[in-house]
Amino acid sequence: PLARSLHEAFEQYESHLSSERSRSLRVREKLIADIEALAAVDTLRDALDQLEALKKQWKVTVVEKRTLENRLWKQFQAACDITYQRRDAERNEQTAERNENEKQKQALIEELTRAAAASDEELLANTSVLARTQARWQEIGWVPRKHENSLNSRWQAARQQFSRARKAAESRSRASALDNLAQRALLCSQWEQAVLAGNAIDSDAIKAEWDTLPALSSAHAEAMEQRFSQVLSRPDDATLSRNLADKQATCLRLEVLLELESPPECQAARMAYQVERLNASMKMNQGTQDSPEDLLLSVLTIGAVPADAAEAIEQRIKHCLARHMRQS
Repeated sequence: PLARSLHEAFEQYESHLSSERSRSLRVREKLIADIEALAAVDTLRDALDQLEALKKQWKVTVVEKRTLENRLWKQFQAACDITYQRRDAERNEQTAERNENEKQKQALIEELTRAAAASDEELLANTSVLARTQARWQEIGWVPRKHENSLNSRWQAARQQFSRARKAAESRSRASALDNLAQRALLCSQWEQAVLAGNAIDSDAIKAEWDTLPALSSAHAEAMEQRFSQVLSRPDDATLSRNLADKQATCLRLEVLLELESPPECQAARMAYQVERLNASMKMNQGTQDSPEDLLLSVLTIGAVPADAAEAIEQRIKHCLARHMRQS
């Protein structure tokens, strides 16, 4: 009886083990199938999260034969590798894309650096390079993280370098245009005073001298050409007086802005102009404030003045022009 009881107990135990072994096998085979199905999940992040959750469910309650266990484990690992290989492929693709993005951004930095080193003529003509490269920089995607900060620093430095170079080129261009107008204004003044003095002037000679100067390119070119066209015509006294008044008023403004002395007889007018500027600044009306450069361009195009006032007003203009050039 004892032997039979032991045999029955053993058979019952074996039956339980066999049942659990079959259940464990089915569960793990289903688990492998579920992991293989992760290949159809749209986003890699979701697939990886689900994979980690499924892997935690891999449990062996009753061991099968070694050959079967080895086969199941290899199938499990292979199923997991499908998602891991997808991850690695995406990482490699991202790495290649970021490396290519880095090359493109380096090319933009080099382009902007070359543009900053160009001649003034090229800098002034190349009006779109900064906006175009900035727009392209924003379009380019991520770069390798370890190079991101240094690349951004180089980009900012290149932008600043170009902006400084272009600003300097614009300043030199304005100074050159102003100097050109000043030379022409001086010639006009000499010829105008010669006409007022009754001296004969060779129109062909002055035209040839005029044409040797660089071409006019400023907004006041037409006004200067208009002044030149009238140098051989003697203005009436009213025009001479009006021109003198305009030059004196403009010089006064320039002397205030450039912090130059004004003639003693102009102190009341100078004070009135300073009060006018103060009131405008208090009203935040900056749009009405005078610009030294605009005032100079304007005064240089004003025509002949009376002979007895010509030297004094030309000296005031000369001093204003020299101070502005130094400050620029």
